[in-house]
Amino acid sequence: MRPQSGSVEPEYVGPYRLDRLLGRGGMGEVYAGYDARLDRSVALKRFWSGKHEPSQVRKRFRREARSIARLHHPAIVQVYDWVETEDCDWIVMELVAGSSLRRVLSAGALEPLRVAKLTSDLLAGLAAAHAAGIVHRDLKPENVMITPGTGHPDSSRPDGGRPDGGRPDGGRPDVGRPDGGRSDVGRSDAARLGEQAKILDFGLAKNLGLEAIETQISRDDALLGTLTAMSPEQVQGDEVGPHSDLFSLGSLVYEMATGKGAFKGETRLDTMQRICTWHPPPAHAINPAVPETLAAFIGRLLEKDPRYRPASAEQALLDLDDLVAELKPARTVPANDGSGDAQQLDDETLNSSTLWRGLPRDAPGGAAPKAAAPATAAAPEPERVETAQPAASAAPGSRRWGVLALVLAGVVLLAFGAWRLLRAPAPLYVVVPEVVAVSESPEARQQDLVASAVRSGLHEGLLELHSVSPLSAPEAGLEDPMVLARAAGADEVMAARLDCGAFLCQLELQRRDGDDGRLLWSRALAIDPGELLEVSRAVIAHLPQAYPKRPARPGAARLEVQPEDYRDYLRLNRQFRQRHAGLSVEALLVELERLQRTSPRYPQLSLFEMRVLLTAFQESRDPALLSRAESALDRAGAVAPEGDPRVLIQQAHLARIAGDSEAAEQALATLERLHPGNVRADYQRARWLEKGGHTAAALALMERVLERLPSYGYFIDYSGMLSRSGDIAGARRALEAALERLPNHYEALSRLAQLELMSGSPQRAAELYEALVERSPESAELTNLGTALMLARRYDEAAERFRQALDQAPGSPFTLLNLADAELLAGRGTAAAAFYEQVLERAAADPDPQKLLTVRAQALAHLERVPQAVAAAQEALRLAPDNPMTAYEAALVFALVGDTASAQWNAQRALQLGVHQRWFSFPWFDPIRAGLEALE
Repeated sequence: MRPQSGSVEPEYVGPYRLDRLLGRGGMGEVYAGYDARLDRSVALKRFWSGKHEPSQVRKRFRREARSIARLHHPAIVQVYDWVETEDCDWIVMELVAGSSLRRVLSAGALEPLRVAKLTSDLLAGLAAAHAAGIVHRDLKPENVMITPGTGHPDSSRPDGGRPDGGRPDGGRPDVGRPDGGRSDVGRSDAARLGEQAKILDFGLAKNLGLEAIETQISRDDALLGTLTAMSPEQVQGDEVGPHSDLFSLGSLVYEMATGKGAFKGETRLDTMQRICTWHPPPAHAINPAVPETLAAFIGRLLEKDPRYRPASAEQALLDLDDLVAELKPARTVPANDGSGDAQQLDDETLNSSTLWRGLPRDAPGGAAPKAAAPATAAAPEPERVETAQPAASAAPGSRRWGVLALVLAGVVLLAFGAWRLLRAPAPLYVVVPEVVAVSESPEARQQDLVASAVRSGLHEGLLELHSVSPLSAPEAGLEDPMVLARAAGADEVMAARLDCGAFLCQLELQRRDGDDGRLLWSRALAIDPGELLEVSRAVIAHLPQAYPKRPARPGAARLEVQPEDYRDYLRLNRQFRQRHAGLSVEALLVELERLQRTSPRYPQLSLFEMRVLLTAFQESRDPALLSRAESALDRAGAVAPEGDPRVLIQQAHLARIAGDSEAAEQALATLERLHPGNVRADYQRARWLEKGGHTAAALALMERVLERLPSYGYFIDYSGMLSRSGDIAGARRALEAALERLPNHYEALSRLAQLELMSGSPQRAAELYEALVERSPESAELTNLGTALMLARRYDEAAERFRQALDQAPGSPFTLLNLADAELLAGRGTAAAAFYEQVLERAAADPDPQKLLTVRAQALAHLERVPQAVAAAQEALRLAPDNPMTAYEAALVFALVGDTASAQWNAQRALQLGVHQRWFSFPWFDPIRAGLEALE
């Protein structure tokens, strides 16, 4: 279908399909169109059709479109994109369903409350624009749309929140209405109060940050804009700023209230003189229905001298709020005297007296209390309860007890109401997947960093909301919201779709239910790919609209970071997450230290540093890295908001690694107090219980965690706990549950290979580890691959894999022990002894020596230091009596030192707990082999 215009137009403008002409104005034409990429209707406005010089018009609109696209507010029509063609430029906008204010005003003046409500919307939109440095300069009824209902494209409504309202006509305003297209005809006043006023057409907007350029572009001895919408300073060519928009708004509101233009004269010159010198009659003099207070408010907007107008749109909005409260329609409720007469109460009075009016109305003696006086706009004092004289048969104290009962009932009701108000909602777990980037254009080369800014903003913004916990998506490539939610155990999914061009990126945010994938909220906006910090801030600013029942947490953080530092942080974080080739830990830490010097109040930099250091520590077990990680976490805690869950969780985690029970308990207690019901606190407690040898309690707590958040990650950790407790079958079932949620997940497959290594086929384990190493040659996988090869008696291959693992994690005591064993089994005893000595050095320096007790015991036994080896093995058995690998390694130690009875007993215990018989094929078990074979 081609647009209905006088000339032949292309069917498509860039990726946008043109459907029909909506209207023409002095600056161009507007068409309804469709964006197939994001499945939404759009409006496209064409600028410069040969009437203006390109050097003037195109330069101004191109620049202003970039500024206006950053405005995101329900009262401002959203700009999505800018498209350039050979003969003209197009601005792509939200297509709004409804009618222009000019069409609405064709029926005459509006009701005062409706005037105040719509003015409130417009002031809120102007306040947002002015805060961004944008002045409209052409505010008139033609540039205001009145939408039905909430009128906002991201409303949570059955049609999914599409700007076209989900109608089959594609969102065309006023289609097929018998009233001739007026959206307000036949609607009750109550229905109209749900409207939303939206400002559109910022084509003449002025960017205050580019004032010097603006002077040259816009003031070529020409008056830009509609004359009746101008302020005196605009007509006279003086300084134009936010105060000018307030005057233009006054003209618009005057017409809404009276049905007449404030300054329109018979000629253009007459109109200009009226704007500058003439004072129109007060609005209530034209329309007696207008309250004098509203008329006075309009008069302040129309002051000739900007100094006497409201100081700002925000201040005008505050002034108007008081007027709206006065203009609210009264509600009728039954009187208290039982007569059936009604009394008028406003909303505020009803809200303030709800609990009191719910109290018992009958006095002990049977008489009713006196009727309350009619309520005024202010909330009344609670009525005093009076009773008639008690009957002669009544007990003397009955009145006193009745009053006491009344007071107690009031206390109970008040307490119940307070409990309802203060009760914290259950935590909402929201998984944030990788941002889907759809553009493959070379012009979108920064798309990856923009996607990182969007994802970072989603995490930061969700954390700011009360009782909302963002979860990272398991891996890229998963787009189905139900699959993502099931994998992460989440309640909901907050997804993002990004399409970048050279000028703007189009971003769509979608909140979806995790159970059925239905759309709960959506928002489409245009973002500047060159302003990554502003991208994140825009995302954060929109999330409260997605979760209106989840207010911001007290003290929630903002992005206090330099824009260039934020760009570098996103780049480094992305490289680290993807294990970028050539990215050394030390080089990364040097860059992070530089960023923290220039942006010291951004806690994410220190949290990122801590994560990098902890990853390095887990591979090398170097205590200096753990100490540095703790220092980084302290810096993050010093600048993060009080009670930041990220800091508290990491404090508990690091305290567990370091064995600091007091610090861990303090962090967990604070986390539970400030974030009640957060399962991460239970998870950390479960890990602490296991560390202290309370295995049954730890497993029970992990089961509770999985009931609330059945994520693939927690199933993997639960499997590890079950495996360490000797429940190999249960550990396998837990891993199967993880893989059911996320097939081919790397860590789940790694744990499955570990189970195969421990109690299954070493050849199968080797195959699994070979596949994992091909995907990512991590130190742990290389070590386990070497162990599987060693069990298969391929000792030289095993030693080579252990050396590769040491290249990844130099000095790892686990890998050193395995390498020493392989060297010994290959007949290289001298080399093996040197590696065993290195194991003891590393174990002695480790900040968590309990974790290395059996490693140390084996090295001591191989070096024939018998008393020390036995003591270490016995302590390990005391701390983990049900761990199968502890029993196995203790049996190995006792066999090496010649204690065959203890070796036999622990070997039997290991077999009972699930260790495969094949693990006893090493020559170290020769002294007890006959007894083990008898058990088969």
